[in-house]
Formats: sequence, C-alpha cells, structure tokens
Amino acid sequence: MKKILKNVKIYFDYNKADLRDDHFPVLQSAIKSLERNPEADILITGNCDVRGSLEYNQKLGKKRGEVVKQYMIENGIPEERIKIISRGKLDAVAPVSDLLGMQKDRNAQFMVAEVEEVVMPARGEEQYTSETTTVEDGKMVVEDQENVETEVKVSTREYKVQKNDFLSKIAQEQLGAAHRWKYLYELNKDRIKDPNKLRVGQILLIPVE
Repeated sequence: MKKILKNVKIYFDYNKADLRDDHFPVLQSAIKSLERNPEADILITGNCDVRGSLEYNQKLGKKRGEVVKQYMIENGIPEERIKIISRGKLDAVAPVSDLLGMQKDRNAQFMVAEVEEVVMPARGEEQYTSETTTVEDGKMVVEDQENVETEVKVSTREYKVQKNDFLSKIAQEQLGAAHRWKYLYELNKDRIKDPNKLRVGQILLIPVE
C-alpha cells in the first residue's frame, strides 16, 4: 500500500477571505481524495501576513479556514470530517517589503492522507527501504508526500509623484487607507531618501495584491 500525504495550500489576496478561481481545481482534487478515503479527516489552518493586529488577523485567519470548510461541505464532504483553526499572523515570516513572501503567508492549508494499493518490488529490490513500514507479513506501507498549492499572485505598478504629494495622500488614493503610508515607505525605502519630502517625478512602486 502507498500512503500519500497531500499538503494542500491555497493563497489569499490581501485582507480577503474570498475563494479565487485558481482555488477550485486544488480544492476539487482534495475533495476527490477525501471521497476515496472516507475515514480521512482534515484540520484546516487559516493564516495571515504580518500586517494588522493579532486580534484582527485571528478573525481573518478563521474566515479563511471557514470559507474552505463551507466549500467542501457544499461539495459533499460531511461537516464532522472537517475541523478549522486560525493561527492569525503567528506563523508569518515575510517582512512587509517581501510581496511574494507575504502572499505565501496568507493561506489556508491542510493535510489529506490518501491510501492506495500498489504493487511493491520484491524484498531486496524495493526503492523505498527507508520509507517503508511493514504492517504484517508480506504487506508494507510506503509513505510519500505531495505538495498541492495554488499560484502565487503578486505584482506592482508604477506611480509618478506629483506636486504636493505626500505618502499618506498617495496611500489613501492608491491603497485605500492613509495609515498604510508606512507600508508604502517600506516597499520603496530604497527609492525614498526622506519620507517627509518626496521628489516630484520620482517613481514609486504600488503593490497589486
């Protein structure tokens, strides 16, 4: 027998808990694995990036776990087979200047264990000596791991500083909140000498998350 541990992970947009189109193929694959293995349960963990308070991210991580759980229930997986937990931003590792890393920190993930019967090589010829466990005479289990995850989607666009521009104004107009000027500065601090005095015509990077 072969035990396949599928580490399923889907990534979320900034401050969102909505399922994206690229989530569905990955989640459908996990659902099929659960259908083939009716005794397998899952624990969905919701995670966030480093921005925001601990309390807010705890709630957001829970919403991310819940939206995955609800999708699975709607697709025939019994609710009692699914548990969720939020880690908020406790496991976030990427700094705010790392757009790619923060996208990976914003996720919901779970492990699916799938068992299938396979023909194993004869003793002495097996490829999986260190990974194989004998469960009874003549029967062995080999464990294999597979990572199943969605695409990482991050990009930036350019903004040319205008006369009378300042970071909080740009943050309000381009990111929807004036207090995000610190995030904008962190992303562009190699371009900005003085955050209180922007140079007209200089190019800043605006994140598209």
